[in-house]
Amino acid sequence: FRDLSTRITAVASRLGIALSEPAGAIATAENNDFAAERERIALTLDPLVSSDPDRPDVQEALAEIEVGRGQFEQAIVRYDRLANRWVKKTQ
Repeated sequence: FRDLSTRITAVASRLGIALSEPAGAIATAENNDFAAERERIALTLDPLVSSDPDRPDVQEALAEIEVGRGQFEQAIVRYDRLANRWVKKTQ
């Protein structure tokens, strides 16, 4: 929830939209669950990324992670490289 809230705030800021403060909160115990889930996901992805980071599916996963972190420019660059590779292969 916190990541989603941060992303919404960032997008609204870029668009010049004023948002009201969110109502409600997440209990600290629930935050720990999100942190544990993120760690499990990172442990699952690490071997994939380490195996062959140039693979298109790995690059796509990394782009999705970048989007999730709000690193939109980096994700766009990565997706652009993937698209260019695909176009070259089909020519």
